[in-house]
Formats: sequence, structure tokens, C-alpha cells
Amino acid sequence: MKWYYAERKKPFGPIDDNEFRGLIENGTIMPDTLVWRSGMKEWKPLSEVNMAEAAITEEKTLTEEPAEVKTVEEVETEYEPVENLTACSQCGKEFDTHEMIFYRNQWFCHSCKALMTEKPSDSTIVPGSMQYANFWVRAGAKIIDIFILWTIGVLVSIFLGFFISPTYDPEVSMPFPFLANFFQLIIAVSYTTYFLGKYSATPGKMACQLKVVTPDGGKITYYQACYRYFAEIISSLIFCIGYLMAIFDIERRTLHDRIAGTRVVRNH
Repeated sequence: MKWYYAERKKPFGPIDDNEFRGLIENGTIMPDTLVWRSGMKEWKPLSEVNMAEAAITEEKTLTEEPAEVKTVEEVETEYEPVENLTACSQCGKEFDTHEMIFYRNQWFCHSCKALMTEKPSDSTIVPGSMQYANFWVRAGAKIIDIFILWTIGVLVSIFLGFFISPTYDPEVSMPFPFLANFFQLIIAVSYTTYFLGKYSATPGKMACQLKVVTPDGGKITYYQACYRYFAEIISSLIFCIGYLMAIFDIERRTLHDRIAGTRVVRNH
């Protein structure tokens, strides 16, 4: 017995009875999937097809050709192939791209998209729901981070002062500013890299409910976080013009956001 089944108005087949039953078992052919075989007058949903009767009817067609039986040519012309069919990255079924969503460099059908967005992870923002943070909110978050790092820097300088005293030992007075600046740089890089890589936000951004994400709303890596810190130095060196770019950019990107490929969004 040779079967055909239709998916998005595209016929597949012919397939034998065993393969047909296998596709039913693995969910490729669903109860509402249109099917057809020799001996049937029209396409019907699988739920309306009696498999036992189909086998009997098939035996009868070997000796007697019933009226109005569709030929293979009629099957293929009735269900013309749909252009731009693309396989869903989740379920593997083919759909028209107009009925799918492109998310994180992959195509997903609406059913799989619903499963993905029902329970989004804490580190992922669903595309289309991102609200880019404006310049002033970001500036407020930056001031908080600067204050935190300044406080840490003062404590580090005091701690180093116990071991290297520029006042009482002229021989070690020269390395003191260098060591102080070096440790402050290490702390700033570690501070930014850790919090952005771990939580997608520094304490200042957390206080302002902001998040640093990839263009599709995903979590950035530790490498991106570190790379973004050094890119931010460029934004500050050119008279802070790199920061001001966020005012005019449609996605509120600064220069270092462009370099690192990141976005800053509201975390509601």
C-alpha cells in the first residue's frame, strides 16, 4: 500500500505501509495531517482514515479500479510545493519562512517558539521585548560604579601605604603611584568582567535595572565583558564622545557597545 501525506500543502510520498505507520508513531504525521492513498477519492485527515478498512480497500483496487481514484499526478498537482520552505531548528519540520521566527541565528516554527518563550531563562531576553536604556539612566549607573571603584581604590591605597610609605622612605616613593594605579586597573577590569560575565550587569547597572546583552538578547561572555571594558577606555579618551553616541543611536549604543557587539537594555 502506497501512502502520501501533505505538509504545508506539499505532498510527500509515496511511502509504504510500514514507513507510514512509523511516521505516525514518531509524530511526523499527526491526526490532523491530510493523507491519501490509492483507492481514496479525496485527501482526508488521518483521524478520519480507518487503517483496517484502508487495507481492505487496497486489496479491492488490485482487481477493480474504483471510480474517481486520484492518480499520482493528481496528488502532486493538487498540493503544489510551497516556496521558501525552511526546517525548524527545534522540531525539524518544514514551514514557510513567513510563518516562522528567526531567533539567535536559527529558524523556529510558532509551536517551538511558544515553548521557548513560555519559560525564558533569567539570562535571556526574548527578541522584540528589548527596551534600550537611554543615555541618562546609563550615566547614573556609571556614576554608581565609579563611586564603588573609587572607594575600593582608596582602601587599596591605604592598604599599600602600610607597606610602601612614600613619606618616610624616599627609595620606595617612586613605585607607590605605579603600584596603586596598577592595582586599581586590575580591580576595575576584574570588577567589570566578573559582574558582566556572571550577572550581565555591574552593581551600578543592577541598581538602575539595566543589563548588558548581545544583539539578540542573549548573555554576554566573560571575554566580551573584558573586551568591552578596554573598548570603553577608547570612548573616554576621545573626550567622552564615545559615550555621547548613545544619545543619537537608535539602539542607544555607545562606541564601546559597537566595538564589543553589545546592547544595554532595561531589565524589567
